[in-house]
Amino acid sequence: MGRKRAKKGRQRSKKKRGTGGRKGPVPWSRGHEDGGAPPELLAPAGSLSALHAALEAGADAVYVGAGSLNARAYGSRFGLADIAEMAALCHERGRKLFVALNSLVKERELAAALELLAGCDLAQVDGVIIQDLGILRLARRHFPQLRLHASTLMAIHNSAGVESAARLGFKRVVLARELTLAEIGRIVRSSSIEIEVFIHGALCFSISGLCLFSSFHGGRSSMRGRCVQPCRRLYRWGGRQGAFFSMSDLAGLEAVPELKAMGVASLKIEGRLKPPEYVHAVTAAYRMVLDCRDRKQEAEAIEEAKRLLASSGGRHVTSGYFHHKRPAAAISPGQVAATGVYLGRLEQLDLAGKRALLEPRGKVLPEEGDEARIVWPGAEGQLPCTIVGIRDTDEGRMELELSIKALSPAPDQGASSRQAGQHGAFERPLLFRTKRAATPFAPKPIEMKRETDFVQIVRKARKEAKEILSGMSKGKVERRPPAEKGQSYEIVLKVDDLDLALRYSGQREGNISAFSVRLTRKNLKDALKRLPKGLKADRIIWAIEPVIYEEALAWTKRAISELISRGFHQFEVSNLGHFSLFPSAHRKGARGGRHRTKTPHLYSGYQLNLLNSQALSAARSLGVKVPCISVESDLENIKRAASNYPGRPAIYAFGFLPMFTSRLHHRIFNQKERVRSTKGEEFWWRFDGHLGRLYPARPYSALGVAQELLALGLNRWIIDLSTLPDGYRLPRRFPAGLSRLASHLKGSRFNLKTRLE
Repeated sequence: MGRKRAKKGRQRSKKKRGTGGRKGPVPWSRGHEDGGAPPELLAPAGSLSALHAALEAGADAVYVGAGSLNARAYGSRFGLADIAEMAALCHERGRKLFVALNSLVKERELAAALELLAGCDLAQVDGVIIQDLGILRLARRHFPQLRLHASTLMAIHNSAGVESAARLGFKRVVLARELTLAEIGRIVRSSSIEIEVFIHGALCFSISGLCLFSSFHGGRSSMRGRCVQPCRRLYRWGGRQGAFFSMSDLAGLEAVPELKAMGVASLKIEGRLKPPEYVHAVTAAYRMVLDCRDRKQEAEAIEEAKRLLASSGGRHVTSGYFHHKRPAAAISPGQVAATGVYLGRLEQLDLAGKRALLEPRGKVLPEEGDEARIVWPGAEGQLPCTIVGIRDTDEGRMELELSIKALSPAPDQGASSRQAGQHGAFERPLLFRTKRAATPFAPKPIEMKRETDFVQIVRKARKEAKEILSGMSKGKVERRPPAEKGQSYEIVLKVDDLDLALRYSGQREGNISAFSVRLTRKNLKDALKRLPKGLKADRIIWAIEPVIYEEALAWTKRAISELISRGFHQFEVSNLGHFSLFPSAHRKGARGGRHRTKTPHLYSGYQLNLLNSQALSAARSLGVKVPCISVESDLENIKRAASNYPGRPAIYAFGFLPMFTSRLHHRIFNQKERVRSTKGEEFWWRFDGHLGRLYPARPYSALGVAQELLALGLNRWIIDLSTLPDGYRLPRRFPAGLSRLASHLKGSRFNLKTRLE
């Protein structure tokens, strides 16, 4: 379909394509100080008013969410007609419009994704932000003219990841937010495509694309835009209670001059769930700094921009990882994880009478009409309210008349009228302003014209998607016949070191076909020095760490090259950047060292997030022999994806899954103590010197539905024993037989037999 359209000459002119920004295309190769254009300022829009606010405040480009298939699925959902008209509006003003289609897509959602891609293509949007390799495959095959941006959810964090993205046809990469300025600079200098960096807004405790917390305890995936933010909740850890995983908001004003100088193409503001007033204030603040011509102007503008941002609301702020790999100020465990401007403590609170006595302690004072939130520091409950009346007292306090919006339960609701300090064990509540009564910016309503052209785009997009799906269904893989009773299966056993692999390698029963060993300095040294008897090179799969920061990249490349030259040829990849780590000579089976090298056989880890048949096929086209389907998938989606994929994907069948994978490690994080949520869930923390991970007390196990997986022809299962909690006992012999395996390795079924949201 895409080729036919290309032949018909649906080529866009340069005027319409890629130059929608008011300053034209941003050169990625030169920094501002070398004569290049300053970075594009990219603002969010979760509503039409926010779009207007961003444009009025000076954004060069705006990004919006596409339908429900974007990483803010609970925000406003723009349809194709909306997107077409917004693109036209932006282009009329010389700006750009980017569309976020950056959700992981389930098999049954591929049709909707195709329709959105077709609509974006017809509407001539300036870029589509994606993370799903299946969407990438569909876009490249059927809509080759779409400009694609790699979402931060792809966890691209080094130059190897950017190189892989460039090879796949991406024109821009949105880098992971856990990078220092020095690391960003090294990546920009080696990049052949544009680099986009988050400069302001909410931060995640986990590296984006590697968070399973929201999904594991409720099926609402952060990688599908449904995150319920468990990181913002209170936990008890080592005898103290706090919001240990709640990150402060990023405020990178001071980093703007350096990012300009190094040649970053785009500075991105987070906030598609934010109101127009916030979008206008933040965009205007960064516009002020970006437009400066010299360092003196920048210094003055930064101070003025800080004053503007102080009134925009948000959490406590941090410069993030720009200046330090593990910024201690990025979290404040003892502080309330609330969004808004801090106004002070409530000396008294009368819920029945809807009155409160405020002791102002914040930098700003409340005003009548302010929307606010009452927060108890020692509890989960919060109360939204509006300040409808204010009277100053002689003691410097303020009597507030409130309109209570009881959407969230407050502690101790049995007391209709009580002083705030008497709420059980809880401290006096705090008051945060979430929205100002009067703002310098009053958003003007935008009336969508719904012209015939925009309606036609919707119709054409639906027609194109139907034609493509019709062509895909003709080559659809036939559903495999049910497996016979007693069908065999094979186990890939993931281990932390070679000693554990040796322990089970001599066992004849147990169905272990290979051992997946972490590629670490110790394991590499042990393997190259002398491979233990009973272990052969062709039974070892070297698992490359999902996160490899720039400083460790050179060592990883050398290690892979050395292993290949010594006869090892199987590797597990779990990040897009891993595909750039293999020398091209080895792919052709060249000779090296004392052994004849083989073409590397690649397997994928679950972290590659392959949720649909198109993503599985995309991984196979990248050289993955056996891709692993996403560990988040529910059983229904596994059945659908497996039936449309020509191969047999692997299943991650058992292991302790990290809820968070974070670069952050605070001094109070205790590896010897369990973390407990207010709901009674338990977790344990491990930090290896580079990354910290939070694991649930209960492992994940798909072995309870093993027969159903076998019936689908899925007989390659990954059993992960590489990371175990203290005191976890391993059997002396690996369990043989399906029933014994399932009984020994019990755990949570995650989203199996429920539904992934």
